[in-house]
Amino acid sequence: MKELLGEAESTRNEATKKMKNLDSAKGSLLAQNEERYKQRETELEMLVEEKDKEIEDLIQENNIRSEQKLNELKKFYEDEKERLEKRSQDEK
Repeated sequence: MKELLGEAESTRNEATKKMKNLDSAKGSLLAQNEERYKQRETELEMLVEEKDKEIEDLIQENNIRSEQKLNELKKFYEDEKERLEKRSQDEK
């Protein structure tokens, strides 16, 4: 009986040690995963900031081109208006 009790106690102690080791490994694995996810989050945040900057630059370039085109059109219509007014004057 004492032998069985000793074996059972020994088995229980081994199981307890294994559980502690598993808990420790689990905690370590969780910490590694958490660190990996934090790094990925940082990478994604940087990527989003980079893309936001690219979008802002594209919008600014587009606005500049649109304004230039608008000014060209205004100039064209002003020139045409002057030309037509002059022609009208010349015909009189």
